[in-house]
Amino acid sequence: MANTPLILSDNLYDDTVLHPQAVVSSSLPEMAGSELYHVSDNLRDLTRFSPSGPGNLFVVLDAGGAALANTIILDRGHNLAGQAVQVQHAAVSDFTAAVTPVDAVIPAAAGGLPSDPNGCLTPDGVWWKTFADASDRYWRLSVPAIAGVTPLLTGLYLGSAYRMPSYLDAPAAYDYRTRYQVGKNAMSVGGVRVKRRVLNFSEVDLSVTLEDADYPFLDAEVRRLLAFGAPWWFCLDDSTQHGAGLMRLYQVPGDTTYDPQVDPVHRSVRLLLEEVIPTLTI
Repeated sequence: MANTPLILSDNLYDDTVLHPQAVVSSSLPEMAGSELYHVSDNLRDLTRFSPSGPGNLFVVLDAGGAALANTIILDRGHNLAGQAVQVQHAAVSDFTAAVTPVDAVIPAAAGGLPSDPNGCLTPDGVWWKTFADASDRYWRLSVPAIAGVTPLLTGLYLGSAYRMPSYLDAPAAYDYRTRYQVGKNAMSVGGVRVKRRVLNFSEVDLSVTLEDADYPFLDAEVRRLLAFGAPWWFCLDDSTQHGAGLMRLYQVPGDTTYDPQVDPVHRSVRLLLEEVIPTLTI
């Protein structure tokens, strides 16, 4: 049976907008131009953190209080495919009696499910892993030293994912579609048509009706998306490798009116989402 859609809108490592009380640090010195603060800035095309050299890397989060998480995501462009990583959490900063919910080797090739021991690597290069709900003040991503390699993180997301409950709209309550955007068509000096490379935007139409008791949980996700500009990691169905491989980062395309319709029992929500900075079509 297919899973219902999964959304990660929170990011405990976002110590600027979502969690200004948090403190994020690295065990290795930063590389100029790829400082640690970039790792959670959501710019994607500019989001990159790299230490100044190889070594045992710990990216440590002091959440300032109990912080709940069950999902970790490394955005596409990282260089850790085939490498070991751990996620740990503890009540104290020296990670005494730390718990390790994730002890994985990131797949070297696309495949897997987020619930698998090594998680899922999407065809885009995104790695994501789900684990049992855990709450602690201190969290860290650990990357053991890799001979001759300086780790590169192009987006680190840690938080509690929201799983949509069953809902009422059918068919086509939600679906993916693709929009191909061409920058320009022009004529060359020799009269030959020149087409710039095409951007391949994945889009999601979300139209769901929730029980009134379920609505506040989705509303919290929507408010992060609209009020704080925090994009959604959205997966339609993570029960198959193909579905899990479609985990992508989405935002609203522009000015948006959020108008959840209400009756005495249900709430109906409609949103249009577009992929954040898609890859180029080859």
